[in-house]
Amino acid sequence: MSTRKLTNDQLKKFRSNVAFLKSKGLVSKKIDARKQAPTDYMQRQVRKFSDVIEGKAKVVHTPKAKDAKPFKEAFRVKGKSVVVPVTNKSEKLVYAKKTKIISATRTTKQGKKITREIYAEGISKSKPPKDREGIHYVIPLGNSRQSFDTWEDLVLFMNPYETNTKNPYKDWEQFVELVRVDEDDEE
Repeated sequence: MSTRKLTNDQLKKFRSNVAFLKSKGLVSKKIDARKQAPTDYMQRQVRKFSDVIEGKAKVVHTPKAKDAKPFKEAFRVKGKSVVVPVTNKSEKLVYAKKTKIISATRTTKQGKKITREIYAEGISKSKPPKDREGIHYVIPLGNSRQSFDTWEDLVLFMNPYETNTKNPYKDWEQFVELVRVDEDDEE
């Protein structure tokens, strides 16, 4: 049990967070959030998924737990749920069962539709995707994200990171996202 007692307001906030995580499928459905005691385990769960509570990440569900497992290299996975960081709170996540791709779509203020495609196994160097118009290759590096128009540009950029003997960035292909920007013709 927790050693520190929570105030009434803190307890309300804690239970509200537990209910929110329950609605997202990150906490067991058997939990009654209205009566949940602030145990160490449950407080850790609330801290662990605080980015989901704050809207910095969203949860997408796969049909089976084995479908979510391949995403474990890049994202947090709990059962059938995959926690994906989002760039915008309005971003909508969808898992395509057939292709095993998570698509994150949002619309900008200018009416452009931006779609990120997140692959379970990542993209392999041996069989890179074909360059298509409107597709950008994005890779997160620390707190920033680098964007490239062609696969070759991305590979050239990543070469020094790959060959760095002190701190190599191995398997970087798993973290590449394909971003498609579609412009609406209607104004």
